[in-house]
This record gives sequence, structure tokens and C-alpha cells, in this order.
Amino acid sequence: MIETPTHVYVVTHSATGVGKVGIAGLDSARIDQHRSQGWHLYRAVLLPSREAARQVERSVLRQLKIDGVNARMPADRMRRAARAKP
Repeated sequence: MIETPTHVYVVTHSATGVGKVGIAGLDSARIDQHRSQGWHLYRAVLLPSREAARQVERSVLRQLKIDGVNARMPADRMRRAARAKP
């Protein structure tokens, strides 16, 4: 299997105070899609493979859960957050 560099990113939405961690390939428009819906890129880290990015994403989500932070947001709620006015 060919390893493909992949970003782990965090986007935030200032109107709602919501943040999201995700992964996106180098050629993916995912981060731009978030930006077009009012989300702001807080940070992105490029990792050597999609599997490495998944492991980091899972670790972040696991730590947030341990810290009592609800880190899961259904897609419909993300769309509602994106429509919120700043």
C-alpha cells in the first residue's frame, strides 16, 4: 500500500464556539469546504500517512472524551453551526 501524506486539522467556528478535528488528504478540498461554511483553520499538521493521521485524530478524540468534552458533532449540526451569524 502506498503511503499518502495526510493532514490532521482543527477548525473552529467563532459564532458557535465549536471546534472540530478531522483528517484530509493533500489533494482534498475538505478544509476549504469548512472555510467556505464559515469555519476557520486553527491548525493543520501534515503526517506521512493516512493511518498516522487517523491514529492522531483518534488520540485527540480519546483525550477530549477523557477530559469530558463532547467531540462528536453530527453533520446536520455542523451545517447549522456554519449558518450561524458571527
